[in-house]
Amino acid sequence: MTKMSLPGYAGLTNAVAGLGSGVLSTSRASRSSVRPPRGRRGSPAALLTASGALFGASRALFGAPEPVRRSSAASLAVPGAISLLKYAALGAATGARTSAGGTALAWSSSSADPAWLRSPAARGVTTLMAGGEGVGDQLPGIGSRLVPQQLVPRLLAAAGSGALLARRVSEPLAVGATVAVAGALVGAYAGSWWRGFAARRLGRDNYGAVIEDALVAGAASWAVR
Repeated sequence: MTKMSLPGYAGLTNAVAGLGSGVLSTSRASRSSVRPPRGRRGSPAALLTASGALFGASRALFGAPEPVRRSSAASLAVPGAISLLKYAALGAATGARTSAGGTALAWSSSSADPAWLRSPAARGVTTLMAGGEGVGDQLPGIGSRLVPQQLVPRLLAAAGSGALLARRVSEPLAVGATVAVAGALVGAYAGSWWRGFAARRLGRDNYGAVIEDALVAGAASWAVR
């Protein structure tokens, strides 16, 4: 239990004493009136004294009330064309590589981002995920990225990445998340088409995967600049 300091105790004592005197004045005023009008109980001065004493007691017990904070939604900037393109680019990169958005955000994090995103653990985990995804994406037995088991996590990762990017630049989170999800759909389907086209043209899927990795890294890096 936190001990009350001497000034705080004195303030509480004075406030309680004032409250008692205010209530007493109210009681005396009501008794001295022969026929008080209906709806009035005591003089206005006595009521004000009691109210002030009650307010002083509440301040002594609980401290000064915090100022009312207005919603920060009114202070959010309206996204411009460049912002929308960056949300879409980050989403497209995430649609092609699920960990692309998180990795780019972690390595470009600043004081405007949440503490967990700025931590070395976030950078390490996202880097390992990106490396593992890059290797696994070239394995012959990997499934299509368009099946729900692979597409849904990409869309969710894109939504989170877009919202974090919008938070960084003080723009509506819903806009960043929505545009990033749309970009992820484009990135997933375009990447799938490219891999099939490159495999037919180049004879091996690995070449197309390396080119796609370069495009993903470039898009994600540009989006978070």
